[in-house]
Amino acid sequence: MSGEGYYNGFSPAERRGALKAVKAALTAGALLPAVRCSVCQRSDKALGWHSERYDVLDARAVCWRCHLAVHRRFKRPAHWLAYIQPLDPDGWFQHLSLDPATLRRPFAASYPAGLPISRETGCPLAQPHLDEPTGSVAARLQE
Repeated sequence: MSGEGYYNGFSPAERRGALKAVKAALTAGALLPAVRCSVCQRSDKALGWHSERYDVLDARAVCWRCHLAVHRRFKRPAHWLAYIQPLDPDGWFQHLSLDPATLRRPFAASYPAGLPISRETGCPLAQPHLDEPTGSVAARLQE
């Protein structure tokens, strides 16, 4: 498997399927709209969603600046560490690996204990592990 487009061992197709599941969850009301960035806590910025796992519904509200920083942490680790230093010391983002090998390595191998769910603004919908492909989660939520 090439590293191109992979994140925590999930392929680009798996990542696209998870995005569809997040959109379906928002439409169904199972996921509340984002109101505050789970990293910087700002509510005055446009918010989107970031996932670290794509085999469960794992969506964390993030502003574009923090989302970019999360993905650039592998190329700019010193910048990432300085960026998150003044932020919530218990935040999910404090536990992210700086090892570029995590792009290709399965999530469970990089994070055997998982990642913490941020208080209030991290992952608004914590779903248990699903024994079905992400695409079928989206289909089920659309019913």
